[in-house]
Amino acid sequence: MIKVMTTLSMKKRRSTLLLRSLAYNISASPEKLNLKHCADLLYSMCTLNFLDENLLSRVALDISSELQVQSSLKKSSVIGSIITSLGLLKYKNPVLLDLLTSWIANNSRTCRSQDIFSLFITLATLNYMPDKADECFNAINPLLTEVEAETPVVWLDHIWSKVLLNIATPEEISNVFSNNFLSSLLNNSSEMCFSKKLKLLNIHGASECIMKDYSGNKLTDFALVKVIVPRRKEKIEMSESIINSLKNLMKTEIYLKTNVDTGYGFLIDAECVLDTKCNPKALNVDNSEGIRIAILSLDYHDMTRGRIELTGINAFAKRLLEAKGYKVLTVPFNEFNTKDKLVARVQYLEKQFKELVKNV
Repeated sequence: MIKVMTTLSMKKRRSTLLLRSLAYNISASPEKLNLKHCADLLYSMCTLNFLDENLLSRVALDISSELQVQSSLKKSSVIGSIITSLGLLKYKNPVLLDLLTSWIANNSRTCRSQDIFSLFITLATLNYMPDKADECFNAINPLLTEVEAETPVVWLDHIWSKVLLNIATPEEISNVFSNNFLSSLLNNSSEMCFSKKLKLLNIHGASECIMKDYSGNKLTDFALVKVIVPRRKEKIEMSESIINSLKNLMKTEIYLKTNVDTGYGFLIDAECVLDTKCNPKALNVDNSEGIRIAILSLDYHDMTRGRIELTGINAFAKRLLEAKGYKVLTVPFNEFNTKDKLVARVQYLEKQFKELVKNV
């Protein structure tokens, strides 16, 4: 069954009915999966964009069981494959992530650098700090250097992942913004793709808003990294539904800003100012006494699997806005249904506003 699924992924054949049947039967099988089986299944799910929660749970259970007893595993490639796939699938399983981090830390001297870099990217994507993180990272960090990264893009990804995990140092950020590093990043135009520009803006946001007393290099040439943040169809639909609902609570042109570009690589769906009684205040006057609210929509892709929680980039956006003095109202897809009647959507947002203001 695993071989069939692997063949489908190699041929890019996404037969949903067959995949569901395979997932059901593999999940129900009493035969234990080894690490290679698990790695192959996760890779196939990534390649085919096929997510089955039961199969993910089964794979996670067998990987955890194998890692707890596996003493002869010396090569990190299979572990690296598992870690990379978990990040791509956005599958958050704390027990499994703790075991994988511990394995990498305990075997760091024989691990491939790419597998250690992948660990940080996956942890950042899933917004997860492992148990005994300090101890594990102390064993790993000395092995991760710009030389080991081999390319500027890999090093940028690494520093970005540490920014999302809130463990990047001012020196690391300053290095990324140095003329030498930016030049090496930009010299290869194929590597300076859209996602890298967003990551530079994310790091810029951390240096300006989150890191207190940061005095290192700045990202000053915005012509270089100015980008229009794209949005998925589902994200646009959810954002528009929220904004249309808000129009029943306040006048858009006076009290509401929509689709606000922060300049830090993400958008605020809507921004408003409320008083302590939840009444809106005009945006074009002094609102120093008001409560600044930033509304962020969260669709299916903004949340992790296994546990419906914020992905790393969305948790970072919330943390950055809070550092700028906003109260952040997150509107997740599992609570706000765009297909609900307007009155239900308006009541939901009104209730959330009151809860947010009450806790100020």
